[in-house]
Amino acid sequence: MNQIVRRYLSKIIFITSICLGMSPAQLSAAGSKSLKTAFDQMLRPELSTSEIYRVDTLTVTQTDFTLKLSHGYLVFLRPVTIDSETVTYGAMFLDDPITPGEALFQFRPPLTMEQEQIRRFLKTDSLNRKCPSALLLFNQSMDERLKAGLEKTTLPKFKVLPKMTLKERWSPLVIKEDYGVPFATLKNLVAPRSKPFLAVSVPGDHAGDLVYMFDPYQREEVSLSKKYREMIVDWFLETICQYSVYADTTFERLNGIDRDEIKALHYDLNGSIDWGGEYTGSAALRFVSEIARTQLLELWLHEKLRVDSIIDPSGRKVEFVRWKKEKNKNQALYVMLDQPLTVGDTTTLAFYYHGEIARAQVGVFLVTAGGSWYPRYGYRINTTFDMTFESPGQYAFIATGQRVDSQIIGNVLRTRWRMANPAGWATFNLGTLTKYAYPLDGTGALDIYFNEEHHRAMAARNVKRPLTLDIASDTTDALRDWKAESVNPDEYAEGLGIAGRDMQKQVAEDLDASYSLYTSLFGAVPYRHLVATDLTDSTASYAYPGLVALSYKTFFTTDQFGFQRMHRAHEAAHQWWGVGTRWETYHDQWLSEGFASYSALLYIQRAMGNDRMLYWLDRDRKDIATLNKYFLKDRQQAGPLILGYRTSTTQSPDDYDLIIYKKGAYILHMLRGILLDLNTYSDSAFYSMMREFHTLYRDRFANTRDFKALAEKYVGGDLTWFFNEWVYGNVIPTYEFRYTVDQDSTGRYLAHCHVDQREVPADFKMIVPLEIQFRAGGSAWIRQWIDKPSCDFTIPIEGAPKAIIFNPMYFVLAEVKQ
Repeated sequence: MNQIVRRYLSKIIFITSICLGMSPAQLSAAGSKSLKTAFDQMLRPELSTSEIYRVDTLTVTQTDFTLKLSHGYLVFLRPVTIDSETVTYGAMFLDDPITPGEALFQFRPPLTMEQEQIRRFLKTDSLNRKCPSALLLFNQSMDERLKAGLEKTTLPKFKVLPKMTLKERWSPLVIKEDYGVPFATLKNLVAPRSKPFLAVSVPGDHAGDLVYMFDPYQREEVSLSKKYREMIVDWFLETICQYSVYADTTFERLNGIDRDEIKALHYDLNGSIDWGGEYTGSAALRFVSEIARTQLLELWLHEKLRVDSIIDPSGRKVEFVRWKKEKNKNQALYVMLDQPLTVGDTTTLAFYYHGEIARAQVGVFLVTAGGSWYPRYGYRINTTFDMTFESPGQYAFIATGQRVDSQIIGNVLRTRWRMANPAGWATFNLGTLTKYAYPLDGTGALDIYFNEEHHRAMAARNVKRPLTLDIASDTTDALRDWKAESVNPDEYAEGLGIAGRDMQKQVAEDLDASYSLYTSLFGAVPYRHLVATDLTDSTASYAYPGLVALSYKTFFTTDQFGFQRMHRAHEAAHQWWGVGTRWETYHDQWLSEGFASYSALLYIQRAMGNDRMLYWLDRDRKDIATLNKYFLKDRQQAGPLILGYRTSTTQSPDDYDLIIYKKGAYILHMLRGILLDLNTYSDSAFYSMMREFHTLYRDRFANTRDFKALAEKYVGGDLTWFFNEWVYGNVIPTYEFRYTVDQDSTGRYLAHCHVDQREVPADFKMIVPLEIQFRAGGSAWIRQWIDKPSCDFTIPIEGAPKAIIFNPMYFVLAEVKQ
């Protein structure tokens, strides 16, 4: 997926500070074929020998970015032809070999967390890089203004057009046939917005090539990316910074403005899967235009699916561009409509495609369809689906939605499915799966699709110790032969090579019990018929409306640690968080994954007891607390939670799980601690908050600000400090706690406490609970603000204290030395 995001251009200043505020001219409407021809020309850029200009000093500037060119030549790219009009879309700056010149690339984002991003990647919080060359892509509004301040010339005889330099500067923009940057350029050429488009590619030093882009079509207009080499041969473009020009230090408009060009209204999907797993399908997507002059669409489709054709309502073929080389497979699909749409126009495109998204292996299907087997625009889809499938008749077939028809025709199973309530995803699975039916939460139905024989065969193949199924007939026997505490819970079943008995029942019990718990805590969900299917060849699990696709690992056994029970409960929780309450942008992903993770911890607390929940909470706490205490030099400092998927980088690929899942869950745990009634030890306020959040945003897109406002309602005060520290910040405190106890003249006990707070800013503050345990039995809790590097306070105690525990129940994400 292309991770460069487009950047707002407020103004360009040349030698005499010429303003670029005027609205750009519109091109006449171009047909689909004309656009495709122009795009093909753009993908083979050439320097123009007749468009060369001498540069003494030239400054291109906009908010947060400046490109200063001196002592060189600006060579424009050969223009493209769009519906008989010639259009210039780029230029190349080359330094002068006689009077050495340079391109000075300067960038400093205004947001602290984006400055920290540059520091994570490039070891500085602003850029001031000198380069011998630079490639600029732009739309029409800039072409004439660039030339107006320059003198046309020719290159010196000894200096030839550097085709190789152009290729080097162009290569970061088209890595693996990902054409997001040139496609954005074409879109801004055809239908420019009020702010001009700009992309700049400069050569790298030890930190790699850099690409800056401003695209007014994007929700986050500004981006800075770096060309990165992974595993010696695999190049890709990694996002460093990405933000909206409307974002500010208050984070109130961090998500920017929604600029979706279309809104999906309905999908009509037809597909067939043959005996070898080859998928052939069609998708009729009906959508409405949300922005004027909508004509160029960037969609996403499973990387292994080849598009045969796209047809518009009049029966004409619609031009599109996609990867051609097998080694470059990616999900991007660039579509070019024959006519631009106006706001409110509704149309339908029919897509025809085929490929391997399910493969047959020893009678078992390994399905990788997920939610990408039909063309998607963005991630904010909320629409209805009608689906028809043909599959081998001997296999079970499961899909999201309601099965409205099923029949066997020869050796083919034909099923029809309908999702009448708008949803964000649809998926399917098939294989030698047996259906097991169970009640769900007393009022619903739960179907488990599982192949027990296949799992026992997999277990036999995965034995890593000289244990046989006869000797280790169940997990209890196996544990006697293994040192349980040395076993990684995630690898427990596969490592033992033992398949548990009646795993469909064990999975069903956890799904039913967690569903019942979440219904009581968060309110009801519309899916009273839940389907769970075994993903035969996947280590990950996924949740869809009314369906959970579970990793084969969770069907191996139920470990004593509770890992697999939490795994199942996490996916069940997504019916509330993710499927139910949706997240607005990637900045808000923790409202899905973090909430589902904490819901799973709540389930473990109910199902296995408080100690087991604290065991997992403490493991997560230790993992998170070590993120910024790394020993390897190439390990980057962890980013804040609000970065979403961007917390995971090539140097820190595991940070997404640690921060979005685990730290996101921990934030809820800290709020639970703040809302805990210390007189009754009741959690009712916390659960009321969670229920109201789900009720308010069911089938809606919520953001972090929405949750903050609701949390403030229940806390009864401003939580800006809390969110700044834990959501928008990335520091973890270490507390050193000690105390002494004496008695005053009346015999009352006094605990004199001292806390040192380290590894956080001096103004960092947190409400920390303390538990006072009494010699006579029982305990009492208090809360204390820790808001300075060193804090001293005295606690009057009624009764002889046995011990004082700082931060009981791990209610604060911190390291405690006591």
